[in-house]
Amino acid sequence: MTAANTAVFTQRKPELLGQIVILTGRNPARLKQAALELHAQRTADFDANNLASLQSFFQDLPTPIDHVMVTPGAPHYKAESRGPA
Repeated sequence: MTAANTAVFTQRKPELLGQIVILTGRNPARLKQAALELHAQRTADFDANNLASLQSFFQDLPTPIDHVMVTPGAPHYKAESRGPA
């Protein structure tokens, strides 16, 4: 094997190291497991499609927060209603 064929792997520092990361999700059991795996500082279970829950989540956040990623589930598609042609 030559040096040209050898892949070089380097260890990177975690990009979120030292930053506040909060995981959110609707399923408390899956959220708990993800938090354990990722060593999350905090979790919040709520439905991001529920505006009141989403507003409450942001109002209750400690500051400062480095990253928050809220992703509601799959998009909901609705057939467009059209009047008579």
